[in-house]
Amino acid sequence: MKCPAPLLRTAAAAALLLAMPPACDRKPPSKPPEGPATVVAVAATTADVAVRRTYPGTTLSTSPVSIVPRVEGWLVERNFADGDLVEAGQVLYRIDPAPFQASLDAAEARLDTSRADVAVARSEVGVAEARLDNARQEYERNRPLLESDAVSEEKLERLEAEYRAAQAQVEAAKAQIGSAEAAVEAAKADIEIAKLDLSYCTIRSPVAGRTSATSQYVGDLVRTMAPEPLVTVKPNDPLWVAFAAVSSDLPALRSQLGRNEPGVEISLPEGDTGNAWTRTGRIVFIDNTVEPGTAMVDVRVEISNRDGHLLPGTYVDAAFQQTMLEDAVLVPLEAVVRQAASSVVWVVEDDSTAKMRTVQLGPHRDKDVVVTTGLSAGERVVVQGQAKLRDGVRIEVLEPGRFSGSGAAAPSRKVDSKVDSKDASETSSSGADEPTKRTTAAGHRDALSEGPGGTA
Repeated sequence: MKCPAPLLRTAAAAALLLAMPPACDRKPPSKPPEGPATVVAVAATTADVAVRRTYPGTTLSTSPVSIVPRVEGWLVERNFADGDLVEAGQVLYRIDPAPFQASLDAAEARLDTSRADVAVARSEVGVAEARLDNARQEYERNRPLLESDAVSEEKLERLEAEYRAAQAQVEAAKAQIGSAEAAVEAAKADIEIAKLDLSYCTIRSPVAGRTSATSQYVGDLVRTMAPEPLVTVKPNDPLWVAFAAVSSDLPALRSQLGRNEPGVEISLPEGDTGNAWTRTGRIVFIDNTVEPGTAMVDVRVEISNRDGHLLPGTYVDAAFQQTMLEDAVLVPLEAVVRQAASSVVWVVEDDSTAKMRTVQLGPHRDKDVVVTTGLSAGERVVVQGQAKLRDGVRIEVLEPGRFSGSGAAAPSRKVDSKVDSKDASETSSSGADEPTKRTTAAGHRDALSEGPGGTA
């Protein structure tokens, strides 16, 4: 009797299950032994590093001039275009001079009249003095005759009165001369005022520089008390760069104040068009007060701007040497691994093992960073392959071209003797807290890894 096919399939499956060993008796596949981690390492070097402080600043014109009219009148000329470069003494505007010329002519006419009055007064003084002389002679001649009764007392009194009257006429005539001469001086003053007013009709630029847009046009009535100037002229060479520095930098700044040689480098901020532009200038002013709320002090630097590259109001960076770090320890930025609250490097020990070490960072520039504490010169630090490391793991140091993790040679390193630090945030005490960038072999800029397991 033949068994049904379903029963045969069930019996075969049960036999197969009974023939299989229990799961607990199975052994996991053997794991091949791990070899040493391959990395690329370089030795920490030393160099004298000039630490520079960089502050954001703004360019200012050294002597901007707001042109305002000194007389009121109708504008008849404008001799420049908006934004022109003008020379000192160049005529910018002319106000209708006709009313002021008429005032000058009237003052000159008054002067002539006053001078004529002086001449008349002087002639009257001459006549009065002649009368006085006659009256005096007549009185003195008749006075001795009174004793001999040759002249009456009434006549002598009359002659004396005439003599006194002649004296009064002389004094009055002399007073007329004084009044006429005062009128002459007043007329002269009126002439000078009229000449000044007439000269003010021609408006010149007192300085050489670039003009702003005009606020008045030919045909406008210009007024002396207008709310805005006719135009502003700002000299562009030299320029001032104004910035606020922390008070702790005052010793370094004061050491450069008054020097004839430039000591501050001015450049356009990174990322601006034409950021290759740089100038050096000298400190010409340090304010006498530190702002209590910010502990900042205002500083001005004078720079040359003969090419006219900058305009007043341009944002720039001002960098100067703050101090010199002698025999500073330098490592590539690639060697630094950023953690939550610290920075570490992987050090190659003498027994070819890796050890994580916490370091304090100073200022940096380009591909190098100063290590202030935690590392000695000559110690080797890992620059590629940190992602595979842990404390005590054995490592094999390869040449950059042989490192399989990156597939490219590690970039060559050149120690630069100048290191920038942006404001107070990149000093040796705070550099570890700033985000650090590194340049990979492929030319990309990446953030350093956040821990020993991050991407190197």
